[in-house]
Parts: sequence; C-alpha cells; structure tokens
Amino acid sequence: MRTFRYQHTVTSAEIDGFNHVNNAAYLSIFERARWAILDDLGTQWADIAATGVGPLVLAAEVSFIREVLLGETVTVETSFEPTSPRRFNVLHRMLGPDGGLRALGTIRGAFFNVVQRKIVEPPEAVVTAMGFGGALPPAPPVQGLGGAFLQARDVETLARWYSQHLSFRFAEHGTARHVELPSSDIVPSLRVATTTFAIVPGMATGQKVNFRVTDFDGLVARLHEAGHPAERGPDDYGRFATVIDPEGNRVELWEPPRVG
Repeated sequence: MRTFRYQHTVTSAEIDGFNHVNNAAYLSIFERARWAILDDLGTQWADIAATGVGPLVLAAEVSFIREVLLGETVTVETSFEPTSPRRFNVLHRMLGPDGGLRALGTIRGAFFNVVQRKIVEPPEAVVTAMGFGGALPPAPPVQGLGGAFLQARDVETLARWYSQHLSFRFAEHGTARHVELPSSDIVPSLRVATTTFAIVPGMATGQKVNFRVTDFDGLVARLHEAGHPAERGPDDYGRFATVIDPEGNRVELWEPPRVG
C-alpha cells in the first residue's frame, strides 16, 4: 500500500480561540493532502472527471492526538485501503515537526457515477489515476451481523427481563419484540446498517444468527452446490434463505431491500 506525503504550514485562518488548529481545519488539511496526490501522480482531475466516475466521501472521522499550533509545519501521510469493488478508505496520519503523531483521519469513500447518480465499480483509469496501485478486492458475501434472535416460550416475560436489567427498549412486531442497535457498517443496498436483537416465540433446540449478505443468488447457489441447500423465504423485508450449520443452528442469510 503506497504512502503519499504532503506538507502544510498552519495559517492564522486555521486557528481557533485556544490558539491551536480548529477541529474543522483538520479535514481541510487532509483534503489538501488528497488533492496533492494527483500532482504527485501527474494526474489531471479533468481526466478523472471525463470518465463520469469519481470519489465520493461517505463518512469522515478525525482523532485528535496532540495540538497543532500556528506556524507549525505538519506532514500528512496518506494511503488508500480498498475495501470492496466500489468502496475504499483513505487513511491519514498527521505528524508534527518533531515526527510525533498529532492526528489521525479516516475517510470512508465510494466511487460515484455522476450520470447514473449511484455508487458503481470504477473504470480502471480511475483506479490507476487515484494511486490505488492494484485491482480492488472482491466484496465479501457477508457484510455484517444482521441480528441475534432468541426463541422463548414466554416472549413478554423474557423481553421484560432484558428491559429491566439491560435497559432495552423493545418495539413490537406481531408476537415478537425487537430492538435495533446501531452499526457503523454501510451495506450495498445503501442502507445505514443496524443489528437486530429480537425475542420471538418458539422452542427450537438450535438458535438462529442472521447475516447481511450481498450477491444473494450466487451465495445460495454455491451453498447448494456444496451440499447445503438453503430454504428460501419469507421475503417480506428483503430476501431470506436459511441453512443449517453442522451443530444444528440456523444460519439466516438476508439481503436487505434496496433504498432509493
């Protein structure tokens, strides 16, 4: 993974009331570092724009390690981390004049087609122009944990126990009770992901785990070819299929409904 370096001297416009770099200015400095990569590679932005596909920022996070002061010259080390055929991370390390770590930045991004207005797999010209240095990896079939489901003879009593002792605030869904826990994952269907914890009626000997997946049809076909046929449905919220693992537990594969 290639590392690019960019130097920046802090100006008075980037200072806050505490006489150190304002929190928002870190993102601006990191963005300058990303633009500088094109100069390092001899790439013109017009060449990328001509493909109709370019980088899109999905999320940004900055960790502040040590303050940066007016007039200091910092070095930003930047590298790309492809995460799927359509998505990537940009990793920034800001170093002070003494070489000590001052801040970390992580940008989650994707490739966006400006005509189709959607996230797509980029043409090779864009991958090369941005300095990724190699083909993007295939997306893993499992994108995250969809949820954990406990079967109970008395749903209300068990839900009340979790509410009392673990402060869960359950919602009702028919005879089941469920809560959506936040997740940082972003799944291919463009939904902001959550992980479900649910209590459902039943007395099964094996419990069930639910995984969010991509390439649903291909994954089900590969399981069938390997001697593990999946039972389909119900497809009332996305698409579902269930296989049984060697210990008798049910493994539910879920492709969420696409948003937008």
